[in-house]
Amino acid sequence: MSITSGGSGRYFNVSGVDAPSIDWASDVTLTPSQLESGVALTGSGVPGAIVSVAFNSGRVSEKGATAVVGADGKWSLPLSPADLGVNGFGVGQKYVYARQTLPGSGYMSSQVVAVFDIPSQT
Repeated sequence: MSITSGGSGRYFNVSGVDAPSIDWASDVTLTPSQLESGVALTGSGVPGAIVSVAFNSGRVSEKGATAVVGADGKWSLPLSPADLGVNGFGVGQKYVYARQTLPGSGYMSSQVVAVFDIPSQT
């Protein structure tokens, strides 16, 4: 996000919103214990922004599709065992997309993507 003030310092010109980050390394494979207990999808963004999350499967997690970035710049969206199961996102390579919006401004960032793998559960 780039903010500049006018000469008198009485107004601001917001020229965009940076994309949020997703903390997961790309191509991470979830472990059996993560599949059984669930995991948190985490990242960082602009404090107060709303991060919208989407998955290539089209499924929405049990906890919803949005998270608010805290004052510390961090956001988190829990993914339950049901989300991660065969009847949830399904087995195989998955893509998660995130973008953030500044409430009341209409500004939306470009999206970021992370890739993760859900192994078959035997």
